[in-house]
Amino acid sequence: MTSKTIGFQFLMILLMTVFCMGVSEVTLSLAGYSGEISESGRFLTTDPHWTMDHWWRSFHNRQPMPTVRRIRQLKNDSQGSIEIHEHTFSVKKPKGITRIIFIGDSGTYGTGVLEKHTYVNLIRKALPSDKYEVINAGVPGYSPTQTFQQFLNHLVYLEPDIVIYTMFLANDVLDLMDDPYIDRWNRFIPQLPAWLPFKSSALVNFIRLSIAKIRYRLSKEDDKIVSASKLDEKGVRLDHNSCTGRYRSYLTPLHPRIKGLWKRFQTQIEHFDHEVQKQDISWSIFILPTHTVIKGEFVYLNQPDDISCLKKAGLKYEPEKVDSELPLKKVLSLCQELKLHCINPTPQVKRTLGLDFYIHKDDHPNQKGHKLLSEILLDQRPWVIQ
Repeated sequence: MTSKTIGFQFLMILLMTVFCMGVSEVTLSLAGYSGEISESGRFLTTDPHWTMDHWWRSFHNRQPMPTVRRIRQLKNDSQGSIEIHEHTFSVKKPKGITRIIFIGDSGTYGTGVLEKHTYVNLIRKALPSDKYEVINAGVPGYSPTQTFQQFLNHLVYLEPDIVIYTMFLANDVLDLMDDPYIDRWNRFIPQLPAWLPFKSSALVNFIRLSIAKIRYRLSKEDDKIVSASKLDEKGVRLDHNSCTGRYRSYLTPLHPRIKGLWKRFQTQIEHFDHEVQKQDISWSIFILPTHTVIKGEFVYLNQPDDISCLKKAGLKYEPEKVDSELPLKKVLSLCQELKLHCINPTPQVKRTLGLDFYIHKDDHPNQKGHKLLSEILLDQRPWVIQ
């Protein structure tokens, strides 16, 4: 074989390799693997087993939130802008504008309804655009830890005047159980040197996340975390996706694990309050009630029969020990203790819509529910700085 033939074959192999890498890059980009990997180890969702934004699009029927790291990169760029949930904003706040940012999880984002029907967008349309700018920075699945970190590390560079944290009673406190799971998984992602080009390429991200998943599963870290964080002393699951976790949230006396989560939540609220006050930012807590709070009895929406779900898990249903307003009381007590501005729409929801406030078999508000929430907030006017 001549050197010319060898050189030709080498060139063909090189060209085929480049072609295959190009096809892979395009395919993986379409699947949502392009962009920076966030601190929590995912592009867009809280579950490390979901890393592709096509899941976000199919589940939430809207475009995903961009990597908020870009806000820090553009903070000194007078022309810099960023798109958040189908709306484009300049990173530098325009003069004479009061900027309002809504933060939270799916309760803020508006899972289950179109973006134009969310209460945040209805408020955006109701307020004069020459005086107010309204940003929906809700991310479905985020725990309070992630919500507050995202704001303090990134969104704060948008120079907000008002922050409204929508506290989703359905799972915000229980979501804190996932924090060690997410944080430990993140440690397995291979880190890249700052000088390396193509760090945000879809192919590189795919390889890094695949390595992380393999390393994570080989470590059996998941088993340790589940046994430590999501099971009680009898081996009953307590995570936010189980009827047992939801049930224990309303059960008196409060389960020690749930009590610990509330204590952690209070610590995070105190820290967030301290940090935003240092930045001279006004903020409020907007409480989204659950079916259980509105109906007055325990409701678990992921099973046709709430009680049989508890029986399968080895728990006895004790209605006399259920306090349907327990999580709501905890939040209101926290607001009073820390002297926070909190808005509780529960009385208006009970009086006007009742269970018609919700999507069928879901704790998220439906279109009518979002309209009511917008009316309540427009009446309370938490963006008027005293």
